Amino acid sequence: MPWLRGRRVPTAAAVVPAAIGATILTLVFTVIAIVTTVTQSKTDGDPLPADFPSRAGGWETVYFYAAYVPLVLWGPMLGILTYAYWRRRGSVTTGPLLPPTAGNTT
Repeated sequence: MPWLRGRRVPTAAAVVPAAIGATILTLVFTVIAIVTTVTQSKTDGDPLPADFPSRAGGWETVYFYAAYVPLVLWGPMLGILTYAYWRRRGSVTTGPLLPPTAGNTT
C-alpha cells in the first residue's frame, strides 16, 4: 500500500474485510449446496445421478462434488486463516485490533 510508506497495515484493515468475506462465502456456498441437494437437478433440468458408478452417467456426480467441495471449504478456510492472522498480529498488552502502545511496537 503506497500511502503507508513502509508502515504496517493496521490489523483491522485486513481482518474485518476478510472476516466479512469468509462469512459471505460460507453462507453463499452453503445455500447453493442446500438448494442443489434439495432440488437434485442441474442447471439444464436433468436430475443428478443418485448413485455412482452403478449406472451410466454416475461419474458426473463424482466430478460435480470434486469440483464443488473446494468452493464449500473456501469460506471456512478463509475464516481460519483470518483468525490465525488476527492472533499472530495481536499482542498481550494491546490486543489484536488495538493500536500499539508507546512501549510496544510489534
